Formats: sequence, C-alpha cells, structure tokens
Amino acid sequence: MIFNTQLKPMQQTQTGAVLIVALVMLLLVTIIGTSAINMSTLGTKMTSNSRDNQVAFQAAESGLFAAEALLSPDVDIPVVGTTDGYMSATLSSGWWESAATAWWSSNGEAISSYNGQTTPRFVIEQPDIKSADSASSVQDLSVGVPKPAMFYYTSTSKGEGPGGATVHLQSVYARKVYLNTP
Repeated sequence: MIFNTQLKPMQQTQTGAVLIVALVMLLLVTIIGTSAINMSTLGTKMTSNSRDNQVAFQAAESGLFAAEALLSPDVDIPVVGTTDGYMSATLSSGWWESAATAWWSSNGEAISSYNGQTTPRFVIEQPDIKSADSASSVQDLSVGVPKPAMFYYTSTSKGEGPGGATVHLQSVYARKVYLNTP
C-alpha cells in the first residue's frame, strides 16, 4: 500500500465571524461605559441638589431661630412698626408660596450674622390671642383685672441654597402674657 505523502492545502472558508463577534463585544463595552458615565453624572447631580436643599433648609432654620429669639420671654413683645419683620396684619393661609423675592426683601427681616451665600429672611405675623386656660379667644376684658392670655406668633422663614433651592419653614411660638385692661 502506497500512501500519498503530499498534503493538499486546506481550503480556507472564513466568513468574518471573528470580526462580527469583536464588533458586537466592542458595542457592548461602549454601552456599558456610557451607562456608567451617565449613572455617575446622575449621582453627582443628585448629591449637589441634596446639598443645595440642605443649605437652604439650614438657612431657613436659622431665620426661625432669630424670630423665636425676638419672641422669647426675656425680650419685650415686638411692637408693630418698630420691629423689622413683624407684620401688623394677619396674612392669608399659604401666603409664602406666592410671595416674590421683592416682597421678602421689603417685608422680611434679614439675618445679619448669617455667613451663607443668600441671607435668610423671616416674618412674624400678628399674634392670635387665646385665653390662657383654654383654646377660646379672649373676650372677657374686665376693667383693671390682669387676664392671662396666650399669644400665638406664627413665624415664617425663607432660606435659599447656592444652587437656587428655596425652603420655607414655619413655626408657632406661644407666649403667656397678662393683659392689663383699662
């Protein structure tokens, strides 16, 4: 038996499958990389917005603390017209939602000791006066008899963050006083 020792070259039938697989893999890596960049950018924006909101909240809170300092028992009751930020009229419910920046600038009291980018402002509304022993309004004003009453002051403060976030906070401060009726 005689064998043919001469080998025939193999016929090459490549169809470019490796190239197609490589391009698909490159496309997948590109999509994953783009998604990672987008997620990172979104996380940075969320962190920045959260920080901006926290700065605005802290500014508004400092405004409430300043307003409450004016209402503390060791300070004379604010007098309309002499205390900045003290409103002589009761404001409508939710007024602060539509109050423009110009309104706050002309009516609100700025916190001079605040070191932030935008100075917070506060407004103290005219108190709601109730009887000290109940939630009813004071109506019996007997002559010459001091009547205990509760003054409920509503304080509203506006704070802004460096990115433009705005926060409004409200608190109600109750103070017991004795009304001397003539």
